[in-house]
Amino acid sequence: MKRISLLAIVLTLSIFAKAQVTGVKNIPGDYATLAAAIADLNATGVGAGGTTINLNQTETAPAGGYLLGSATLNASTGITKPIVINGGNNVITAQTGSTGTVSDAVLRIAGPDYITINQLNIVENTANTTAATQIERAVAIMAFSATDGSQNITIQNCSINLNGTKQDHAAEVGIFVTNILYNNTTSTYSTAVLPTAPTGKFDSIIIKGNTINNCYNGIAAHGGTVAATAANLLQTKVIIGGTSVADANTITNHGSTVLATTTAGYGIYVNAVTNVYVSYNNLTAINIFNAQNHVHVTSSAGDIVAS
Repeated sequence: MKRISLLAIVLTLSIFAKAQVTGVKNIPGDYATLAAAIADLNATGVGAGGTTINLNQTETAPAGGYLLGSATLNASTGITKPIVINGGNNVITAQTGSTGTVSDAVLRIAGPDYITINQLNIVENTANTTAATQIERAVAIMAFSATDGSQNITIQNCSINLNGTKQDHAAEVGIFVTNILYNNTTSTYSTAVLPTAPTGKFDSIIIKGNTINNCYNGIAAHGGTVAATAANLLQTKVIIGGTSVADANTITNHGSTVLATTTAGYGIYVNAVTNVYVSYNNLTAINIFNAQNHVHVTSSAGDIVAS
């Protein structure tokens, strides 16, 4: 009987140890850091009713940045199990960037669905003064695999301020949507993985009410380099802005002081995406930035552009 009781206790403890994340969680409190909360989500997934995680402190992103996405987490998310991360406008300072990696971002979202990121305040680290250390992306919505893309993602009311001097075209982006794999180690779109199933595409991405400053490109959505193919255009429904002034993204100082005459910087850049809605956005630039185009939509289908 003792052996049975001990076994039951061990099994019970094991079940509780692996319990999925649910309900309201606070940082600090339930977790010491946002990185710890995300690690728990990646390890155990999200449970019935979903979870809301409130960040109540300033942080510096861990080495490599935050990665929200794993096979376990992505399989658990759904319309009845959403994840909301409220930043409370607390400042998250970027980690030290690394050279030549597409996945160089403060926050990568790789494949989970029904995610809302609200009121995160992301700033470049003042120590990142070279092209090798500067962060390429504040938020990157990426693919986990060819059959696991990020869908029903909302990025809203966030503030992003990078240093605005990144030299790679379309590399430094405030908010970036792509089907490049989250762990891709090159910086070319030709290595993007096209979706092989509807679940592999990025879909229903809403980016609204954000303030983005000093980024080479403010917001970019890129389906790949071979734009006019049926496979590429599996990428569907990206909304940048919305239907009212309250939805407007405010993007300032896009472009580059370094490449002032050779490479264009964009407030909003879209390529190879279907069902693009770009409306109610405020875009401005000053003379020292090479802001040749405020909004650039190319090789995409079903575009509705009214900025």
